[in-house]
Amino acid sequence: MGDILASAAQRLEASGADCVLIGTNTMHRVAPQVRSAIGVPLLHIADVTADAILAQGLNKVGLLGTRFTMEQPFYVDCLKARGIEVVVPDEAGRTEVHRIIFEELCQGSVRPESRVALQAICAGLAGQGGDAPALPWWSFFRSKTLLLNTLG
Repeated sequence: MGDILASAAQRLEASGADCVLIGTNTMHRVAPQVRSAIGVPLLHIADVTADAILAQGLNKVGLLGTRFTMEQPFYVDCLKARGIEVVVPDEAGRTEVHRIIFEELCQGSVRPESRVALQAICAGLAGQGGDAPALPWWSFFRSKTLLLNTLG
């Protein structure tokens, strides 16, 4: 996948793009490969997330996202490099968040019981000292109502 995205980024650069971004959190797994293949800046979503977290004066957040985003270092390490401590749900919580994203959110809805589960997961993260949940997947930001109804 890294080769495919790097090639696409090179084509964007050759077409005159001033910068490149990757439109999905999980594919940031290959961001270093893409960044090294181009001469224009790669805007990393974790950097933008870190900017927003720091602008709010937060220093410890609970991270919710796909299993890959929560478990692999590509996202967490970017936040940590900016001085942000990250907590993630336990195994059961990660499994449930991942399921909700792919089985519900990506289909355009979230069931009421899943909203309750997400609220409980966020409460668990707050219990670990998280200042706020960091919700890096675009679908929650796509719908302000969904975000407010989910988190309470």
